[in-house]
Parts: sequence; C-alpha cells; structure tokens
Amino acid sequence: DVTANPRRPTLSEAQPVKDSDMAVFHLSTAELGCMTDAVNCTLADERHLKERIAIFREGNNLTPGLNIGADTGWFNGMVADILSNQVSVVVNDIGLTRGVANIIDAHTEFPGDWLAQQNLYITPGARKGFAPHCDPHTVVVAQLYGHKEWAIYDKVQDNPLTTNETRLVAEPGEVIPERTRFTVEAGDCFVLPRGVYHDACAYDGPSVHMAIGIIGVRPVDYLWMLAEAGVHNADMRADMEPQAALEQASEFLSHIQLSPLPMPRNPINETTTPDNAKAGLRFEGALNAVSGS
Repeated sequence: DVTANPRRPTLSEAQPVKDSDMAVFHLSTAELGCMTDAVNCTLADERHLKERIAIFREGNNLTPGLNIGADTGWFNGMVADILSNQVSVVVNDIGLTRGVANIIDAHTEFPGDWLAQQNLYITPGARKGFAPHCDPHTVVVAQLYGHKEWAIYDKVQDNPLTTNETRLVAEPGEVIPERTRFTVEAGDCFVLPRGVYHDACAYDGPSVHMAIGIIGVRPVDYLWMLAEAGVHNADMRADMEPQAALEQASEFLSHIQLSPLPMPRNPINETTTPDNAKAGLRFEGALNAVSGS
C-alpha cells in the first residue's frame, strides 16, 4: 500500500520528461469530452463490457472470482464496491470514436493506418494496479478523472513483443533506478515509448485513465505469416533429411509473393463507435461516492 504523497512535479514541470522522447500535451474541454464519450459508448454495451472487464490488485489477476450482476446498470455499483476494496478495474478494447482518432492525429505523429487499441484503467486511491513493467507497444496515456502519479524507470527493453521469451514485468526484488516521477490530472496526456519501464499510483482518491496502444506492422509479422503458411502445406510438414528439408523450404519460399499486411482491428483512420457527445463518465457518481466528493 502507498500511504504518503510528497509533492511531485506536474507533467509539464518534470524536466526529464521534457528532455526525453515522451511527448506531452493537454486536452481541451472538448477533447476530454471526446475521450469520455468513447468510454461511455463502450460501457453502454453490457455484452462487450462483461467480456472485456478484468480486475487486479498489485498486478494479481482476480478476474476469475468476479461476480458480474445480471441486472442492467450493474457496473456502477460494482465499481464502487471494487474500488472500496482497493482493487483496480480494467476494461479492454474501448471503442475508437472519430473524436479520439482526431485527437491522436492532432497531437501525435503516428501514421493514420496504425492500430489504436484502447484500454480503460480505474484505480482506487493509495494503490498500485501493477508492478513496474513495460509495454510491447507505444502508449498514449490520457488522464480522464482524478490524479495519478507516474514513475518512469531507467530501464528499457528494445522493441519487446508479447511472447514467452520476453519478460515485460520487473523481476521479483529487482531494484530499478527512477528516471523521473510526476503527477497527472484530468486532461493531461503523454506518449510512453515502447519498452520503457513504468508504474503508477493514485494517491488522493480514484483515478481513471485511458491507455491507447499504438501499433504498426513489424517485419517479424511477415515471418510469422510465412510460418503459418508453411504449417498448412503438406510438403513442408514432411519428414526429411536436413539438406532435403532446407531445399524444400527454399523452394516453398521462392514461390511466396509478399504484399503489405492489413492492420488488425481498428486503424487510427477508422472508427468503431459513434460519437454521442455525452459529457462526463457514466460511472462518475460511483467514483465521487468512493472519494467522498
């Protein structure tokens, strides 16, 4: 548990952030409304919500024990109950609205056909949702409610992937030097580069932020595609001597014509959720009840 919150620099004050490749920006009132609108539209789809929700405490997945109500509107009451028990809520795959796509385009330099995959994090006060870790993609972090303190560590993995060979979480007992620490409030955004170790904690009440993973096509994607094609070819599955197998593989590859891979799921220049322009998070009353405001 975290019990103290010494004064930390704000996002705009943190000099190590200014000197790094972590681009920072602040949402206008209208842009913050676009972000919360994307959340509200997705949470209104209770089937999606039930399939994509997860709960964690200090990085431990407690989702298998989650009891989801059958009644409409169960989410608000569940948020208040879970946060009161110092458990974090994650809702994966928040729909991409045109408003959010425009924000990404206006404030970052990512190509418009890259994947933008959005997850929502709702964290109780004085609790870390996850141990120090890195992500296998660049992340645009957008604070939607409350305050959160972020620690950026002096450890970077070079273009990590989500595979069994890549450890994205710090080793147990590992001490990683901090590079900087800062506090964000509603409307603050920053770009967290791929592979940079970090963690975050909400001190003075619940916090809500959106993590927008930005993903392009990687050269290794073509290798995995070729491997998948080979698995479905009977000659490539045959038992042979090493030299014969090499010749067969070379023959197979010589007939492959590669073309650009389509992006999976939601590219930035497409949207999956309509904009309804509703102000405020639909579960904000539950957050206020927990924080006593």
